[in-house]
Amino acid sequence: MKINFIGTAGLVPGMGLTVTGKRGQLSMLIDDNYLMEVGDGALRNINANKTDLNKIKRIIISHLHSDHFIGIVHVLFDMMNVR
Repeated sequence: MKINFIGTAGLVPGMGLTVTGKRGQLSMLIDDNYLMEVGDGALRNINANKTDLNKIKRIIISHLHSDHFIGIVHVLFDMMNVR
């Protein structure tokens, strides 16, 4: 199992960011097929990682706190344009 953390920052913007300020909220890509959590900035980090959106089979949201799903609209729109 391969887990790629594509976002690791917390809920508050700017808190715990790297020097570049591009960590984005929590998101993980599992085996290139499952996207778990879709925080703010997920799509930017997915694209920066050169992830093929066609490979994503499922999006998993652990619970309904906004920092776990706020970026889903951007990802879904991008996925619709790719397919």
